[in-house]
Amino acid sequence: MNGKIACQVLREKGVYRLYHANTVRTACTFLRNGGLLSRAYVERHGLDQTPQTSDEKDVALGVFDDVFFDSVDIHERGHRLNDYGPVSFVYDVRLLEDCPGDSVWVTRDNPIRWRRGMGEAERYFVTEDELRDGFKFGEFCQHITLRRPEGPVPFARLKKIVLDYPGNEARPLFEAAFEELKRLVAECGVDALVVGRKCSEPCACRDAYAQCAKEVLYEKFGL
Repeated sequence: MNGKIACQVLREKGVYRLYHANTVRTACTFLRNGGLLSRAYVERHGLDQTPQTSDEKDVALGVFDDVFFDSVDIHERGHRLNDYGPVSFVYDVRLLEDCPGDSVWVTRDNPIRWRRGMGEAERYFVTEDELRDGFKFGEFCQHITLRRPEGPVPFARLKKIVLDYPGNEARPLFEAAFEELKRLVAECGVDALVVGRKCSEPCACRDAYAQCAKEVLYEKFGL
């Protein structure tokens, strides 16, 4: 779909920001390389990223080379941590206007529930009318994707980077990650703030982080 059309429809639906969540380790790779990268791009170029449980299926479904966004902050709206990681890159939705050709695709459902053999019209909204009629603001399973970008998705429309606070027991991991993200943002000339997420009731993220094993916390926050 044309990015300008997708942006217009999404703004009509109340979408003004796009969110990409990932681990600290992968986020640092993005900052060192000038933008968000598909998992396939990182793999092809021998860069560093945290494995994801969806990788094998994403390869099989042909979306391993795409960059995924949510239309809402899943952590904030769902009152829970985001399974993809504690770092959220928050973009202005007008990023889509900068995308070439028909590179913007919006899923009808999360690819984890796609079946092999499904056609594009079953997987995506393929027309402006379909997107306008079928997209629901706040629906977690409907993702905005940039299909097979040739390189990094630049930070020109990036508004801020939000890092979850996992609780006092994991404070050293948080502080090290926070300082490294700030250092890379300054070093790479990215015009965006790095902020710590401030959660309160009824958010369940602190309890979830408290129950994480040390190796899981390191996988999410480690450098």
